[in-house]
Amino acid sequence: MSSLVRRIISTAKAPAAIGPYSQAVLVDRTIYISGQLGMDPASGQLVPGGVVEEAKQALTNIGEILKAAGCDFTNVVKATVLLADINDFSAVNDVYKQYFQSSFPARAAYQVAALPKVGASACSQDLPQFYGVNQPLQLSPHTDLSPTLPVRHAL
Repeated sequence: MSSLVRRIISTAKAPAAIGPYSQAVLVDRTIYISGQLGMDPASGQLVPGGVVEEAKQALTNIGEILKAAGCDFTNVVKATVLLADINDFSAVNDVYKQYFQSSFPARAAYQVAALPKVGASACSQDLPQFYGVNQPLQLSPHTDLSPTLPVRHAL
């Protein structure tokens, strides 16, 4: 069996990992992006303004990780969004549409009991993942299991 290419993807333009994990890992031609909260990379704090601002920041963070890997949102094939309150779905979806404008990835959205750092929203994708403020919103990269996602891009 040939060995797979495995490379850690990291950027200072997205929040550093808050535990023993990487922002993203490239394995062969698939990128797995860790969940991202709506945290400001400079301060390490959740952005103010609620779920909409958190979703924007989390997706921006994911975009920076994708960029560090030589990809963008068009390469995402699967996304998972975690919400503290499912009633925020429409507001988060409006933000999501600003980042995913064509060739939409497959997606699932769930309400969850809690998110790290008290985020309101989080999203998971096979490439990027994000979480939001005060109410959970999680976006994370997916391949075909939980929060990680495969890239439609020859790396």
